[in-house]
Amino acid sequence: MGTETELLTKLSQGKRVLWEQLLRRSELTPDDRVDSYLLIWDQNELIATGARKGNLLKCIAVAPHRQGEDLTATVLTQLRQDAFAAGYSHLFLYTKPKNVQLFSSLFFYPIAETDDVALLESKPDGIKNFLSALSAPCKEGVVGSVVMNGNPFTLGHRHLIKTAAEECDWVYVFVLSEDCSYFSTHSPAVREATMELLEKRDGLMCGICNGFQALIKLG
Repeated sequence: MGTETELLTKLSQGKRVLWEQLLRRSELTPDDRVDSYLLIWDQNELIATGARKGNLLKCIAVAPHRQGEDLTATVLTQLRQDAFAAGYSHLFLYTKPKNVQLFSSLFFYPIAETDDVALLESKPDGIKNFLSALSAPCKEGVVGSVVMNGNPFTLGHRHLIKTAAEECDWVYVFVLSEDCSYFSTHSPAVREATMELLEKRDGLMCGICNGFQALIKLG
């Protein structure tokens, strides 16, 4: 008998148990922040899986005894089609560094890597081309950045922004959204705090498209 593929937005309790077991056998941590789950079955055995959240592919695993059967390629093909149907063309994928070569052979291109995780994208030099297309807001001085979740936005966050602004000529403030740690472009608490800093000190603030909460220059 051949394999069967399921694309689901929610897992039943029984399927969730099998999904989590497969991920843990592959040394992956189950992550429920998912729009779509892809499951590949051989009768009642879950032999491969993958998931998508927005344009991010993750939780990709193949049962150890079924590796070498191109199941990873099947998972990626199905997830790509699902992502394209949802309106995403530039995809990202994170995995363990030891899997980079495998995903590179399937047309994903490395962006960054640590000892624990690697991030890849579906377009060659996609990030580099995006960054090169951005106009540089400043060319001189010390440039710093602050990355925060900011939910809730505390006095500690405010102090961090203030300190960075005092030590740098320009400060980028990146605010991560609470659900998936994606960049957000709206946070009233951060806007109010940065505006208060600007009103008390002569400076300039400019909002910059998706990915930046604020660009602050305090002089």
